[in-house]
Amino acid sequence: MFKGNVLIPLTKYIRSFSSLGTSKYVDKIHIYNLWKDNCNELEKHYPKGKAIVLLDRDPLIKSIKGSNITSITPELMKFDYIDIAKKLDEYGLDVGRENTVLLDVIPPEGEGQDYKPFIGISMSLNKPDPDSRIDFIDVKKSLANDLGGECLSLRMCILAMKYDDDRNYLAKLQSTMKWHRTFRLCPYCGGVLIKKLSKASCKCTNCTKTFYPTINPVSMIMLTDSSNKHCLLVRHSNSVKGVFTTITGFANPGETLKSCAKREVAEEIGLECHNIRGIDYCQPWPMPDNSLIVPFYGVAEKDAKLTIETNEIQSAKWFTRQEVLEALERVNNDPFLKKLPSLIENDKEKYGYEVDNRLYYIPPHGALAYNLIKFWAEKSPIFTGKNAKKSS
Repeated sequence: MFKGNVLIPLTKYIRSFSSLGTSKYVDKIHIYNLWKDNCNELEKHYPKGKAIVLLDRDPLIKSIKGSNITSITPELMKFDYIDIAKKLDEYGLDVGRENTVLLDVIPPEGEGQDYKPFIGISMSLNKPDPDSRIDFIDVKKSLANDLGGECLSLRMCILAMKYDDDRNYLAKLQSTMKWHRTFRLCPYCGGVLIKKLSKASCKCTNCTKTFYPTINPVSMIMLTDSSNKHCLLVRHSNSVKGVFTTITGFANPGETLKSCAKREVAEEIGLECHNIRGIDYCQPWPMPDNSLIVPFYGVAEKDAKLTIETNEIQSAKWFTRQEVLEALERVNNDPFLKKLPSLIENDKEKYGYEVDNRLYYIPPHGALAYNLIKFWAEKSPIFTGKNAKKSS
């Protein structure tokens, strides 16, 4: 779609922002709004852009071969768009309108330089016929290696990455492409939907209604007892033994996020919480769909009976600050949880009792839950009310 040997000069409109002398952030937002709505203008600037790549939903990261798997920090490979488009074309993989997303705008690096689009590329790979005996995983590994890196699962990449911006880029790319590939027909009239090149919106060719990528609001709550010496964490039914986290849930229509947090506690563990406060923190999350997680903390009675009445929760338990600090240290040293099976097995042999409800790990540092739990364990001002805000 975009040919590398044709670099179209930047328009005077775009260049003017580079020398206005105003806030680069404000200029960047103006450029982003222009490009997200104007397909022709964005297409002109694709050849000068930078890009990240998903191969069958797995991010392409810098090679970690030879690294200690318990301590690596995944880092996204970032390409010149024109270079990665050429490389993928050599494998018969066409980069264009159907598999790209405008993620952001890169400000000028120096005076007289221009704004560049930051592009997400999501390549779907054709799986070989089962009778061919070709190992698809090996094919993907080989492709990633030829591109100069390797693939890591989207979930583990987001959970273990160092930078929030890169985490959010991955969330935006995966969520937007899933929306793009899922919503093809107008939900009102059944007409064909035409997407913007940026994937910021789409329009029905029949009834002309405009639609935007959907966002599902989610509440997360960190529960403490009235003494603030214990916190309540849960283990989900689909999670591994020994890993506990906070309570989360999707908001219902007509429900505030604070009400959602309170309801989820009642639904999942049978407690009523109070003194619920919002925390100035949030996280986009792309799995299974595009969610925005908003955190709270609240207080519940430690002596009240816990009643697990949903299929989502396997276990709920109060933990001391020391227990949480030990789990925090383990996950900091082993974000991929590689040592967890041996820890559980050793404790079973050593103590001779069931350890299913023992806290070994919390989620890795890329998860919002990690930050809430860490804030509480380390006695952050957030849990003394200094940085918290009342929620209506």
